[in-house]
Amino acid sequence: MTNCIKTSLHRINVSNPFAKNLKKELEAQIEKKLDPLETNILLSIATIVDPRFKRLHFSSARNVANAITIIKNEVKKEHQNQGSLTPPVHPNIIDDVDGCIWNIHDEIASRHLPDSDGCDGLPAELKLYLNQPIQPRTRHPIQYWKENKNAFPGTYKVAMKYLTVLGASVPAERLVSTLNNVCSDKRSRLTPQHINELVFLNSLDSIYWNI
Repeated sequence: MTNCIKTSLHRINVSNPFAKNLKKELEAQIEKKLDPLETNILLSIATIVDPRFKRLHFSSARNVANAITIIKNEVKKEHQNQGSLTPPVHPNIIDDVDGCIWNIHDEIASRHLPDSDGCDGLPAELKLYLNQPIQPRTRHPIQYWKENKNAFPGTYKVAMKYLTVLGASVPAERLVSTLNNVCSDKRSRLTPQHINELVFLNSLDSIYWNI
């Protein structure tokens, strides 16, 4: 959004001196207040694992590299938790029969496997994801990852970790408001367990009360 705002503002042609000063001040404030958001690792990672944006709007290659390095390490950790980076192909995939020409094929194939980590240190699945085309802006990123989690298992885990972070404090503020309504000054005999139960019941949607 920051990059789109800056580009849109840059394309506006103004001739009025007052408008020129306003445009200049807007550009200065955007550079001061919005450009530093790119250095926020949480926002950078969430942007890169969003298939609609990836590295498209970054203005600094260094910020991209820092975010990808963290994603790379987390993907490798997920691979380690799953057991291995890439299932190895052995010459004896099929029954070892003396003189079977398919043994030659399996031997050659095992020497031409794509590296789990390329020369740049990126896991193969992460590099494949980054090289894929940008998804349409109207595509739902969570749905994309659910459909492609088998192709990018490690990157899928990282994406779901960062893309599901709430971008607003509204739910937390609603919870505090509910808590203030439940724990009023006139209700001094509420136990912690009762408070938890009442807050939980207040959080339920009205459709659950029609059971």
